[in-house]
Amino acid sequence: MHQASLAGASVAQAPRAAVPSLGAIGTRQCALAPLRRTRPSQAHHVGVVSAAGPWGSWLSRSLTKKDSACGVVAPSRLPNTAGDRVTTARRDAMPLARLARAGERPAVSGPPGEADALRALPRAREETLHELQAAQCRRTACLLRQASRDTGRAPGGPAPLRWLAAVVGPPPVPPMVFQAYVRAVTAHTERLPRLAHARQAPGTSWRVPPVVEALPALRGVPCTGAVPTVAALGDLRRCEKPRARRHCLGRIPAEDAPGARRRQGAMTKAGNPPARRARGAGAWG
Repeated sequence: MHQASLAGASVAQAPRAAVPSLGAIGTRQCALAPLRRTRPSQAHHVGVVSAAGPWGSWLSRSLTKKDSACGVVAPSRLPNTAGDRVTTARRDAMPLARLARAGERPAVSGPPGEADALRALPRAREETLHELQAAQCRRTACLLRQASRDTGRAPGGPAPLRWLAAVVGPPPVPPMVFQAYVRAVTAHTERLPRLAHARQAPGTSWRVPPVVEALPALRGVPCTGAVPTVAALGDLRRCEKPRARRHCLGRIPAEDAPGARRRQGAMTKAGNPPARRARGAGAWG
């Protein structure tokens, strides 16, 4: 599924049934309505599977609200042959339909709207932290290039901030360049508390607030790590064993055992990146 169109394929439950392509379909509700009306008349049970992604999640939530179950499959779980160098939406839809019929790639339910919104808050906070570090580096580099330094001892105190606001660079550096770096650091610093407050505000309306409140009781799991972990994993009961949950986070070592020799490598890092980084930060803390 893309922004302007999606490619679909239909397959019957019979093992050797053909997989015809439905062609390009629009992504608006008016374009999907005829397809939803005609398919139930041709079969007793209709299942819908879409590839995961920003537009796939929107399709899953839209069909679920209209009593049409829509599963989501990660594109990384789809098999790719070594000599295949042609990738189109139609060629990706047909094998997805075959795998869904065979049950080799079980589809999972997409995240609801409130869970997707809470996923965006930790990611925005993490992006703000990275931007703040980059802005501080640019501000410090601009000072070092001009051999300007403050005589104070506390870099983040009120006195150094007043000194930075009054710095006027020499002619090679326009004052507006350095003050833009200073304003960027101030803006990112003020944005962090707002994102932290917004992360805790909708927690009471979420369906799993007791899990978020219970996880900080564990050692090394702060609130900033519990929210992205639960938001990324969704329903924790879908992992029966702890090793399966570590596999979802990419916290298992790579393994190469072609024969009697067994060799382990670094972590696979194949899970959700924000949740994995949150758990790593909690372990270091």
